[in-house]
Amino acid sequence: MLSLRLRCPNPKCRVVLSIPEQLHGQHVKCAGCGTSFLVPPRMFNPIGMADHETQIVRTIDSAMKCK
Repeated sequence: MLSLRLRCPNPKCRVVLSIPEQLHGQHVKCAGCGTSFLVPPRMFNPIGMADHETQIVRTIDSAMKCK
């Protein structure tokens, strides 16, 4: 089973979590601080140049910078 590596969106925590792939699109809680957040839905990458984990971490980091 594959897992995703996501960073907790809580700026005071920022723990990197290993999340089972089947949790795409669902809310999870950070094991470090208890913050609840949405695991991004699966991304389609027709070119296949970057793996999905890298894309997801970049998406979360970009979203955090916008706030």
